[in-house]
Amino acid sequence: MKNWKPIAKHEDIALESQNFGTGPILLTGKESSISMYAQSEPLKALTGLHVQVPAAMGGSYYGILRLYAKRGTESVPFSHNISITEPILSHCSEDAFALLNDWLNECIKKHECCKQTFSQDSVDPDVEQELPTRVLEVSQPQGQNVLHLVETMGARGQYAALSHCWGPPSKRPLTTTTGTLECRLKEIPFKSLTKTFQDAVTVTRAIGLRYLWIDSLCIIQDDNSDWLNEASQMGSIYERSQLTIAAAGAPDGSFGCFMERPQLSPAVELPNISAHGKRAGGIFVSIKSMKKDTHPDYSPLNERAWITQEWLLSRRIVYYTKGQMVWSCKKKSQGEDHERLRLVARITADKLHWPDLVGNYCARKLTFNKDKLIALHGVASAWEKRTGDKWIHGVWTEHLLKYLFWRAPEDSTFAQLLIRPGVLPIPSWSWASTQGQLWFDNIDITDQFCSKIAVEESGLLSVCSRIKPLATRFDGPLDPEKPGTGHHILDQQGQIFGKAYFDEGQVPNGRILAVPLVKIGHGSPPDPLNPGWFKVLLIQQAPRGDPDLYVRAGIGEIDQLDWFEGVPEKLLSIS
Repeated sequence: MKNWKPIAKHEDIALESQNFGTGPILLTGKESSISMYAQSEPLKALTGLHVQVPAAMGGSYYGILRLYAKRGTESVPFSHNISITEPILSHCSEDAFALLNDWLNECIKKHECCKQTFSQDSVDPDVEQELPTRVLEVSQPQGQNVLHLVETMGARGQYAALSHCWGPPSKRPLTTTTGTLECRLKEIPFKSLTKTFQDAVTVTRAIGLRYLWIDSLCIIQDDNSDWLNEASQMGSIYERSQLTIAAAGAPDGSFGCFMERPQLSPAVELPNISAHGKRAGGIFVSIKSMKKDTHPDYSPLNERAWITQEWLLSRRIVYYTKGQMVWSCKKKSQGEDHERLRLVARITADKLHWPDLVGNYCARKLTFNKDKLIALHGVASAWEKRTGDKWIHGVWTEHLLKYLFWRAPEDSTFAQLLIRPGVLPIPSWSWASTQGQLWFDNIDITDQFCSKIAVEESGLLSVCSRIKPLATRFDGPLDPEKPGTGHHILDQQGQIFGKAYFDEGQVPNGRILAVPLVKIGHGSPPDPLNPGWFKVLLIQQAPRGDPDLYVRAGIGEIDQLDWFEGVPEKLLSIS
């Protein structure tokens, strides 16, 4: 029970017997819908039990017990079936490869939705796709365990793609450069590959595919032109792969896909009585493994920013976590015990909310900040094709206002604040100009107050609105430990009339101006208890000296609706 979590406020209590209280223990069935390749219809299966145990200090602890029956056992005489899947002991066992092929075959044969890409193109699994510029041929001629790079020249075929962590410089995987390209085309010794690459080759062979795409080997790493061209195609490469292999549990290539699994909790065997009233083997009960070992959302690979588009665009993925394989396609995501899972990065296009996507993306790690937008280029290109909207500097022009009110989360510490590296040709009004975790305020674009807002071809944000200097004092941050909570804006009498969220956490030097873009709560008739407020962009004069050119300093709220009265509109540009 060491991996059980408490309800209420006992998160630091060790789960020893003296911590349990008296009272009823609650058991609730945990169902999953099982759909195996051999079945015509999904089955409802009882795969576990939710257990809630009283705690001595109030509240309760909860955990999950896993139920399973061995293959060949008759169904129990209840309204459910017990999951027939015994625990798989190894990622590279025959049982593991058989299950993976069952998942893949079921998806190819039965899931119409998995034939459609994010951009709504159709991919027929029976028709060979145009291969990426380069792929690894992993077939074994005459049983030789060798592979080599292939320049495809428009050839067609089916391939798998790898999603993986490169790791620190000391653990970087084998790459292709201008100096090594010729020898990679001839032969790549299997032993020269990292364990992750070796395991990915083994998986590709196990599902009967001839080709595998790996970024470090299929892109010429020291050729900037080739890198930019291939990076721009990366979204399509993952969309059209037959399967994406995700080495989720591996922080670098030395760990591999086939990691040693955590030791299973001991199982208790209970008698299984068949529908005929006779003993028919046993039902086994054990404590379910912790999510950090079995769920992709808790894996090292989930911390990598590039996986945002790799996982979102792939039609089928097998995740190799430390403790189990996880299958995810556009129809379903499930573990080896058939439990349905929710994966944050696997949202469908019809439910995609871009501010949430960007927020999750910025919470992940990017080795080179220059890749800030290119690492989302595949998703953006697919969305442009799907909607006809235009993506520029990380925002969508059709709903521009939605993407301007971004800030650091309120619980950010000083070490987690947004910073501007100052090396990117990205304007200050775009979230992509910063480094760090952020979120977006929820904005209704029907509340637009400014008379004009648009992104020019030059990348400048053109705004026509009222503009007024904040010749006031600021009090804050509101929580000294969490600068993301913002500063109160005070008038000359010390009265609060608004709030400011500065991009870098502290009040910047120099004059600060407020530009109202949205007016909230101006309905008819007005509500005297909630008269509304302005959402404003905080700006400062650009250092270049152009009097009509500004840079962003943050966002804010002005609670006095008459504060901008009498102020004329002005056309300004924000770089």
